[in-house]
Amino acid sequence: MLAPGIRYNYESWFSNDRAAADATRMRFPSAYASNGEFLAIKRSLQGFQGGELVMNLPPPPQRCPPSPYERACLIAWHFKTHKIKGHITILDHKPAITPIGPGYRAAFDELYKDYITYVPNAHVQEVDPFNKRIRTAAGDQRFDHAILMAPHKAGELAWLAGTVTNGSDGWADVDEVTMQVKGDERTFVIGDAIRAVSPLPFRYYPKSAHVANRLGRIVAYQISERLAGRAPEKRLPDNLCYMVVNGSPGQALNVQFDYDFDAEGRVRQVQRDYNERTPALFRDDFRWADFMFAELFGGIAPPVLPRPAYRA
Repeated sequence: MLAPGIRYNYESWFSNDRAAADATRMRFPSAYASNGEFLAIKRSLQGFQGGELVMNLPPPPQRCPPSPYERACLIAWHFKTHKIKGHITILDHKPAITPIGPGYRAAFDELYKDYITYVPNAHVQEVDPFNKRIRTAAGDQRFDHAILMAPHKAGELAWLAGTVTNGSDGWADVDEVTMQVKGDERTFVIGDAIRAVSPLPFRYYPKSAHVANRLGRIVAYQISERLAGRAPEKRLPDNLCYMVVNGSPGQALNVQFDYDFDAEGRVRQVQRDYNERTPALFRDDFRWADFMFAELFGGIAPPVLPRPAYRA
């Protein structure tokens, strides 16, 4: 079983210009795949004295779709709390904020009106890390600092293992239910690296740690059933994400995804957005993380985290 994660597709921005790609990664990292990049962003924000900070979003599918908006909120909260004269421009490849559109829009407008500007349909056309400029379909933007998020593809191991095919659009080519690699039933790929699982509009499972955890359990179940000489039943994952939008008071949003099969046997997604930012969801975020860490590293399955009552 492989869990290759993602890699950055800087080639889509810079072709074979390694100097520009390396400068972008070193100076303006996105921190989607490296702990060192998280520390680099932390240091850069601690030393940020003010000015324009630009964040672009990768085009879908990307790792943790709501995370850039959460980052923007927390950075804006940092600016607001410490009275830093900074401003954040979010350049979104998509036509609108998704998921949790109303919840994030309310946070931007009500909490960070003077700190965040959201720009939709900002398809990246050119990035110049040396002159601190980014050109998009929605206009050009200069910046003092940036978090530049290149498009995502399956991680290097997926390519080395031969799981990425011409028809899988840069992702591991697996069966949408069993996670078995096409053409090699002995090999499974889980997590962010997998291709689209449905022809329905959502297409991809959210590329989140929760989904990866659930797919790992599903594959382990399948292997154990086959070793026991039994035919495994079809199982699908679920997904649960919390997004912190305010640090004091602590407030968070929530989105849930459930999956089943439609009448034609296609994987179907039901999405529920919890757009009201609340302290209860903030507390649940840490409970959920504790449960997931206990399951991953403690060797004991934690109790099921109760889901909040959905309100449209």
